Amino acid sequence: MGFKKIYYYIFYQFWAVFEGSPTKWGTVWKANLMICIIENLIITDAIIYYTIYGNRFYNASLTSPEVCIPFFAIFVVNYFAFSHDDTWMDYANEFNEWPRKKNLIGGIIVFVFVALIIGFMLNGFYLMSKINWQEYRR
Repeated sequence: MGFKKIYYYIFYQFWAVFEGSPTKWGTVWKANLMICIIENLIITDAIIYYTIYGNRFYNASLTSPEVCIPFFAIFVVNYFAFSHDDTWMDYANEFNEWPRKKNLIGGIIVFVFVALIIGFMLNGFYLMSKINWQEYRR
């Protein structure tokens, strides 16, 4: 399975969760938002671990270009991948035809993937709390 198909499958899993909820309005936007949040968490994890293991003098701020550009690029890419047209529906129809067991296993894999990303972030915050930042102030 290629990267693009995996990307659409993760989106499909979020979309399916929101489609199963009582309020079905905006399911595409909600799934798109979840994908954006997960990708932004991955970038935040990278920044946290870079600060811990790479450069403790690095001061990431929300207005710095190395933070703003990837965050903005994520929203643009996801808009054109999911909300701009209905290309993702072709993949969704394919995933709907998969056997129930295969979709269940895929859903578990997506859940574990999201849990790992959140776990890495929590671990990064824990590791950052153990650092004496007074040593690294200029």
